[in-house]
Amino acid sequence: FPSHDSIQDGNDKLMVIAQNNNANVTTTSVFSVDRSAGTIVLPLSSATGDTISVVAFFITADKRIVSNSIGLNTTTP
Repeated sequence: FPSHDSIQDGNDKLMVIAQNNNANVTTTSVFSVDRSAGTIVLPLSSATGDTISVVAFFITADKRIVSNSIGLNTTTP
């Protein structure tokens, strides 16, 4: 994330988009938490074999600067 005063003040948010891609329905959820919280819990329901895709990025409080995103996929056991 660029070195910028509005980012370093701790008021930015972590945005997470989670998508459950099962055989019948695709469900997308958007979550956000202040960076200062340090963690985020995603209340997702899934079934065995569902693929969960997650994209995360930071956004400043004024919504003017957005970081690069990181994505991951996992299949539930």
